[in-house]
Amino acid sequence: MSPPSSRSAVQRGDDRLTPDRRRFRVHPKDARKAPPDGPPRWPKRFPELNRSWSVPVRLDHIEGNRVTDRSYSSPSARPSVAPPSAGVGYTTAAIWLHWTIAALLLAQLALGWIMNEVLPDHTPNQALAESIHISLGLTILILVLARIAIRLTHRPPPLPADMPRWERVLSGAVHFMFYVLMLVMPLSGWALVSLGNHPISFWGLTWPHLPGVNAITGNPAPKATRQALKHFHVYILVWIFVVNWALHVAGALKHQFDGRPVLWRMTWLRPPAPPTGP
Repeated sequence: MSPPSSRSAVQRGDDRLTPDRRRFRVHPKDARKAPPDGPPRWPKRFPELNRSWSVPVRLDHIEGNRVTDRSYSSPSARPSVAPPSAGVGYTTAAIWLHWTIAALLLAQLALGWIMNEVLPDHTPNQALAESIHISLGLTILILVLARIAIRLTHRPPPLPADMPRWERVLSGAVHFMFYVLMLVMPLSGWALVSLGNHPISFWGLTWPHLPGVNAITGNPAPKATRQALKHFHVYILVWIFVVNWALHVAGALKHQFDGRPVLWRMTWLRPPAPPTGP
């Protein structure tokens, strides 16, 4: 007599399965069917299936003594688990650079406002603030170049699978704009201080002028060129950065409160482990 089919053996709870039946497939619709006299009983070597019969379950593949794929057909019956991408984070170097650059950028905004709006012009305090501002800007430029190198060599963690397409597009645009601003802002400041003949100080060391600036604008540069570049650096780029930063923070908080813990990816912490059973 031929051995019983995998379906009949599973439904009647027969665990006298022949060796060639130890790997079998159960069709999804068959796994949801319960016999009239009660819930389906699975072979004893699959105890986790007998414990979860009350949850509509789809079994794609059963191998050995474990279930390799289990999903739930009803959102209300699905246990509370974190999204698959929640436990995947950025590299340690990327996390350090992210928060270091963020802190330096906020310090630059505050120092630039104090230097241009609070301190009197042509005073020792303003000269000191300007020197620190230039050094911080060049430091940010170096760190941003390192951050871009890491981004090109290490693939970032994926976005949550349930994120709408428009949110994915907006998130990508905001991140791209951040990289553009983090390059253009220090480069424009470097160009601005390169228009004069005075040396550039980088934490007490001599820093070279931006190559090609004086060849384009002339030496010394016209006053109108200086004013236009200063307006672009101090006002236009700063306000674009503030708007982009607000979108970035609002998006991260929205996803965090919507059940997509994306903030965990850019920290050294990890979200709590999800429950293991129904």
